[in-house]
Amino acid sequence: MLELFLSSILNPRSAAERVFAWNLETRVLVLAALLFGALCGLFLALSLILVPPPQEATASFVAQPFMQALVQTISIFVVAFASFRVGRMFGGTGDYNGALKLSVWVSYLGLFMSMGALIVLLLAPPIGVVVQLAAFFWGFAIFTIFLQVLHGFDSFFMTLVGTIGTIFAVSIVIVLVISSLGLLPVGSEL
Repeated sequence: MLELFLSSILNPRSAAERVFAWNLETRVLVLAALLFGALCGLFLALSLILVPPPQEATASFVAQPFMQALVQTISIFVVAFASFRVGRMFGGTGDYNGALKLSVWVSYLGLFMSMGALIVLLLAPPIGVVVQLAAFFWGFAIFTIFLQVLHGFDSFFMTLVGTIGTIFAVSIVIVLVISSLGLLPVGSEL
């Protein structure tokens, strides 16, 4: 796994082909999504303890580990579904199983990249901020490359534009749903 992790960071296209070649049933992928959703949520809760955000940001469900795990798990499935459906709308050839592999694997990568960035942040805060930003942008590039391989798209740039547009649209929908359910913290503005 370590070799594939490093390959995903250094040569994402080759790693994507290997990940998509895995012969895993949907049931196994769902269990992996549940596991990594829980781990990502717990890590996020731990990181909020180690590096507390401003006081006003902790007034909502963000500070609760169970809610973080739930949000992260739901996010894995939403990303998989959006990756599959939107990619197909633009002529992609990927299937849902592949999109779920993409979402689970990128969650795995993101979890360990975030752990490394948090360690650097705790040891050297100014450098840690730069490492966190670099990890975020490189993780986004890895996701885009995996998505490009999944759907057989030719252009990285067009895949990137489509990914950014999809994230923007899905974010608006999520904010609308959360606000309509009354889950935004008191005093929050859209």
